[in-house]
Formats: sequence, structure tokens, C-alpha cells
Amino acid sequence: MPNICHTFENESDVLTLKGEMDNAAIESLAKSIADLRQKGSTRILLLGNGLERIRAEHLENLALPVKIFRRIGGVIALAEFDKKALRQFRNASWHRYLNIFDNKKEALQFLNPSPEE
Repeated sequence: MPNICHTFENESDVLTLKGEMDNAAIESLAKSIADLRQKGSTRILLLGNGLERIRAEHLENLALPVKIFRRIGGVIALAEFDKKALRQFRNASWHRYLNIFDNKKEALQFLNPSPEE
């Protein structure tokens, strides 16, 4: 069963994806992104380390909420996805709206750069 866990870390909303991302999970993720945008979020990190599988035929359902989030000045980062999942995201028409990192630490540093001392 798919699961999306929401936490708030370093001024960013972190959505940890677990299980299989089927049509229902993709719709739930799209709704989560839209809800966070409506609540004023401008930084979202999607963590994929708990994903078992993504059904690529449904990834396009994320296009509209991702594009709208970016249009309002939001930034979305991905981290800790396996190579197959990243390939699926790169094949999606809207992948250019994503910032992809190997790990959570790098992604959070990108989303929340610390001021230089």
C-alpha cells in the first residue's frame, strides 16, 4: 500500500514516498503538492528511498501540480530515488521542473542555503 509521510525540516516540506506509486498514490501526491502550495509552502523535498515501484504511465498526472508550484516560485527537489525511478522521472515531460540530488542532506542544503559567514 502506498504511503506519503509529511514532515517539516529546515524550512522545507519533506514528503517521504513509500510502497508502490500506482495511480492512487500519484493522485495523492499531486493533491499533497497542491495542498502544500495553498498553505504557502515554497520548498518541497520528495524522498524516494522507501519506494518499491513507480507505474510510469501515471507520472504525467503530476505535471500540472508541479508546474503550478514552480510558477508561484516554489522549488521541488528529489532525493534518494533509485536509478530506475529517476529514469522514469527523466522521461516525463515535466522533469525539467525538478532538482535531483543523491541524498537528503544535499537536497536540503539546496532548498535552504545557509548564509555565508
